[in-house]
Amino acid sequence: MQFITFVDHDNMIDLSRKYTTKDGNIVKLFEIHKDKIIGMVIFEVTSPYPTLWELNGKHISDWKQFDLVEVFDPKSIWINVYEDYSGIVVSKEYSTKKEALQNTEEFYGYIKTVEINNAR
Repeated sequence: MQFITFVDHDNMIDLSRKYTTKDGNIVKLFEIHKDKIIGMVIFEVTSPYPTLWELNGKHISDWKQFDLVEVFDPKSIWINVYEDYSGIVVSKEYSTKKEALQNTEEFYGYIKTVEINNAR
């Protein structure tokens, strides 16, 4: 009898993304081989530690501090804030402050332009 293994792609590590360990150590992931992720934990003080993870980012040992956590690059967006008869409303998002300021609508009761950090 042959068994089929199904992979939950929603909970799978993507090698094109950046990760650290739960405790903040730098991680270098090399490849996925069979059902394991091959990589290395890079410590500030000691030598790098070659190791394996499950496809969901859990370390193969009970060392929870080695579980993978995705690192997100900070992102900012800019929005214009207005006040109209219904209350406070905001514009669509802009990638720069300059672009947001160029698209203000004075007749809508412009209040200010605001930066929102870590928007995704």
